[in-house]
Amino acid sequence: MFSPVPVEAYLDSIRGDLDWILDDDNILDSPYYGVLNACRVLMVLAHGPHLVPSKEEAATWALESAPTEHTGLIIQCLECYRSSADVSEQERPTDGHAWDSRQLLAFRDWARGRS
Repeated sequence: MFSPVPVEAYLDSIRGDLDWILDDDNILDSPYYGVLNACRVLMVLAHGPHLVPSKEEAATWALESAPTEHTGLIIQCLECYRSSADVSEQERPTDGHAWDSRQLLAFRDWARGRS
């Protein structure tokens, strides 16, 4: 029904998302979205544009690829992603959880160095 997406258009799109995540402190506004999408983009950049990984696949990859200091944060993000708990519209960006800003910014800085 749709023609294939050109590889460069796909890469431009995911890089644009990663740029937003890594810019300023945006990762603090939407923690688990930012971490999981950064994992997706980094996985594609590491393995090639033929991949279109899910957030769960990318988080699993990142748990094996990222420094151990980021493991707890990635697991927290993955748990939020898998959760079926009801959250309000206002709580959706954080899944109603408290987040460690130092961990988020350290992850952001690590991801910047990989992108």
